[in-house]
Amino acid sequence: MARIAMVFGAAAVAVAGAVALSYLTNGAREARQGQQAKPT
Repeated sequence: MARIAMVFGAAAVAVAGAVALSYLTNGAREARQGQQAKPT
């Protein structure tokens, strides 16, 4: 039981980290595009 909980916890942390990382990279990319002021 404890091992299953640890696996699910590690998976949740990995998914949350990936979502946060993609959110930050997308935000940085949008910020750079905004500074360049290129029409899309």
